[in-house]
Amino acid sequence: MNCKNCNHPLNDDAFFCEHCGAKVIKNRITLRSLLSEAITSIFGWDNKYFFTVRTMFARPGILLREYIDGTRKKYMNPIGFLVIGLTIGIFLFNVFSEQYLAISDRANESQMQWMAENIGGIYESEAFQEKSRADSKKAQVFVLRYLNILTLINLPVYAFMCWLVFRKPYNFGEHLVINAYLQGVGFLFTTLFFLVAITIHPMLFFLNLLATFYLYCYAYKQLYQLSLAELILKILLFFGILIGLTLVLGLLFFLGGYLAAKWGLMDVGTMYPQIQSS
Repeated sequence: MNCKNCNHPLNDDAFFCEHCGAKVIKNRITLRSLLSEAITSIFGWDNKYFFTVRTMFARPGILLREYIDGTRKKYMNPIGFLVIGLTIGIFLFNVFSEQYLAISDRANESQMQWMAENIGGIYESEAFQEKSRADSKKAQVFVLRYLNILTLINLPVYAFMCWLVFRKPYNFGEHLVINAYLQGVGFLFTTLFFLVAITIHPMLFFLNLLATFYLYCYAYKQLYQLSLAELILKILLFFGILIGLTLVLGLLFFLGGYLAAKWGLMDVGTMYPQIQSS
């Protein structure tokens, strides 16, 4: 008897080909065998996706180091891994889009109330609060619609920031791999806490941020074999870079809005009537 995949000679009692590793099929195809094979392939515990998820939860730094060093057969491709997590998130958020927008609106309302009580000024204006909530809702609708594109944009941005912080021995492309895996798990956290939020309490949704932050810290600590003190310094540097980029982008948007208003392309009074009346 020969292997039907590579034609290598096999023993009659062999279950797998010792040359190519393929399973030896001796029975004819039946409906039961088709269903069994499909379920095992998609949901089996030895499925590459589930194995990758398990390893990312238990030993993320080990998985990332092994994949970068060339051990790749047992792990799912990082981009495919990210796409699956993203697809699950997109599907869930669109099915429960009203609940997602309600959670976002409630978070924005709480934020505006805090700013009104602690900062005051324009944040106390009901017109400004309503405008802010309306703009926030539009932004969340935009996120739901273009989540796939935004994720593909964010991936190289996060990878670049991590490369700036951690640097050698890994290059930018390898940090892309690292962030693809981490964000793939991050989407699982997001969908999990979203289900918890719509079932128990809306504000529990934002625990996904803490879970993803912990995963990043845990993975990079393992990957670079950092002490706690070294990890804290890297985290501070990361947030320093993030704040710097945010300030630069905020300044660019402010200048763009100012120039647009100055050239008559944007009516500030129409956008914020409370500013004009004051």
